[in-house]
Amino acid sequence: VNIQARTVNEFIPKLKGILSEKIKACKLKLSEMQPTCATPSDRQHKLRRVTNNVQQEFFEAMTASDSRADENLHVSARMYEHFQKFQEAVMKEVPDFFSEKQEKDLDVLITEVRGGALANFMSHPVFRRIILRVFDGPLERHSQTLLEQSEEYLIEACSKFITESCGDGVPQLADALIEECNDIIRTQKEKACVIVKEIRSSEQWMFTQNHYYMETIAKIKAAINDLYKKLTGPDSDGDPPKTSSVHGVPEGFIRKYAQGLEEGATNEKMAIWDMQISLHCYAKVVEKRTFDVIPGIVRHKMVKQLHEELQMIDSRFTNDKIDTLMREDPKVARTRNQCEQSLQRLLNAQRAMRTI
Repeated sequence: VNIQARTVNEFIPKLKGILSEKIKACKLKLSEMQPTCATPSDRQHKLRRVTNNVQQEFFEAMTASDSRADENLHVSARMYEHFQKFQEAVMKEVPDFFSEKQEKDLDVLITEVRGGALANFMSHPVFRRIILRVFDGPLERHSQTLLEQSEEYLIEACSKFITESCGDGVPQLADALIEECNDIIRTQKEKACVIVKEIRSSEQWMFTQNHYYMETIAKIKAAINDLYKKLTGPDSDGDPPKTSSVHGVPEGFIRKYAQGLEEGATNEKMAIWDMQISLHCYAKVVEKRTFDVIPGIVRHKMVKQLHEELQMIDSRFTNDKIDTLMREDPKVARTRNQCEQSLQRLLNAQRAMRTI
């Protein structure tokens, strides 16, 4: 009996110590699981804090002032890559206007409109037909791809910004913010799509006030005339005069044109060569114009105005909706209730031990 009493007396302090440690750990766990948005004021503050953080993160990403490790969230750089892909995709479909095939095609087309139009005018039906064939379809396809890829990327990036800003505990709020943000992106994409379509439509009618078109034609013609003078000048019996490419016009074409002048090429042949030069120069105008304007519209409508809309996204949520969305995660609530019950049992055991 004495041995049993001594064993019990030794065990009781140890048991009390174990209970104290368990109670301490349980209280600590409960302190970390307290509801963070228990009042309407708390929920409003949480929403504003999240939305302000999202729009600030997006602003830093779109202005390249962010140094995140996740490079996919560098919005400015990733959007620029989409713009480059758009330009490269269109350029792949622009033909070499100075190739033999283009020359033969022009010969056939111009032959079929003689008597109805003077050769080598921008209003010439063949000129317009070729420019439309070169740019209308590719601009439509690749601008649509640019819009869709931009939409997909921005939805992915904004979802990450929102998820990070919300943190754990309010998954419904994160989902709702992502859906609202996606709606903004889709709306801005449709607005951009309308403007881009208008830009493409405007390119169906030949027009430019850009001096590049006529100035480039003049420089190409000057290079041809310069070579022609060398071919017919006093030193023409010596080595063949040298020439070089001018504004993307191949050396071979310049030499062919100059030799044609020397050999008395027909007016029809000269008209074809002039049309090739005009098409080349006008295509450069279209490229310069659309490769700036279309990405500029996408950037303005889908990036800049997205940031402006993000600054007001919290106004899309009523108080009732905020209360519903920021209701505590049922899993967290169950875990906390289980922890409270465990703490109560431990406290009851501790009180019982004190009577011993």
